[in-house]
Amino acid sequence: MYGFSLVAHVFLTTLGFGFAIALDFVMAAVAASRNPNTIRFVYEAVARYSRFTGPLFGVGILLGFGLAHERHDNLTQPWLLVTYALVVLMAFFGMGVGRRRYGRVLAAARAAENTVTPELERAIAGATPLAAWVLLVLMAALVAVMFLKPFSGMGA
Repeated sequence: MYGFSLVAHVFLTTLGFGFAIALDFVMAAVAASRNPNTIRFVYEAVARYSRFTGPLFGVGILLGFGLAHERHDNLTQPWLLVTYALVVLMAFFGMGVGRRRYGRVLAAARAAENTVTPELERAIAGATPLAAWVLLVLMAALVAVMFLKPFSGMGA
């Protein structure tokens, strides 16, 4: 059962993080098209499908807690605390920073109708895949922490 849970944990969290990262890159590219109709269509589709990201993370994280329990890991070990912090940072950048930037683009595209307005131009200028790059770095750090388990000899 441990092996299946481990595979499911890795698969679901990687799928969730990968989906969030890919969407940030896609949304930046779509914004760069400067086509209000395309922006509206793609952004609204992304909003429909991105709601699955949260449950993927949630189930993956719950499986992680189950794995820690099965291994008799103390949930306050320093390497797990680092993991928690990285997950919170990833949520902040993925949901907080990315959603706000792209929400502005979508609102400006809706208001623009079929023309590129100065408001849409300003929103597009801020629609860079910054969150995707940060998420990639945080995901690499998370994988490293999960494999290397730094400070594990210092656990409480």
